[in-house]
Amino acid sequence: MYWFFILRKGNLSFWQLAAKYPDEAYQHFLKEECWFIDEVPTSIDMKDVVGPFKLIVPELGRSISVYGIANQIDNSQDEFIKSKS
Repeated sequence: MYWFFILRKGNLSFWQLAAKYPDEAYQHFLKEECWFIDEVPTSIDMKDVVGPFKLIVPELGRSISVYGIANQIDNSQDEFIKSKS
């Protein structure tokens, strides 16, 4: 049930890798414009956003909330998966 709520619109393979490589995932989120950490800019319509997804990031020493623009995150997730294959 936990994974259902956390990953309701996410790619399970991507989030499993993000959990395995959280520092790298965090860096990936920072470089991709389709991801937002901890809050969504007010210029983005919330109906276009999925999340929050939670991730513990060791380099930060805390958990982050990750939001993504629904119609843009698929390519970003695929790139991260390919980079870890």
